[in-house]
Amino acid sequence: LVIAKMNKDAQMRATINQKLIETGERERLKELLRAKLIECGWKDQLKAHCKDELINTQIFSFKYLALLQFTDL
Repeated sequence: LVIAKMNKDAQMRATINQKLIETGERERLKELLRAKLIECGWKDQLKAHCKDELINTQIFSFKYLALLQFTDL
């Protein structure tokens, strides 16, 4: 019963995804989400968090700082 529901859910997701791709709505939604995440500062917060994690785990080096500066997350 659980496996049948999982298969049905997977089929439903695949169908919805295919329709979104066919209509171009998937790309539009991705762009909208990207813009909203940038607008609310999520991108900058994530970048700062990654930098903090590198520093806190002592993996940080000048090379990583340079990568962070040139990486557009």
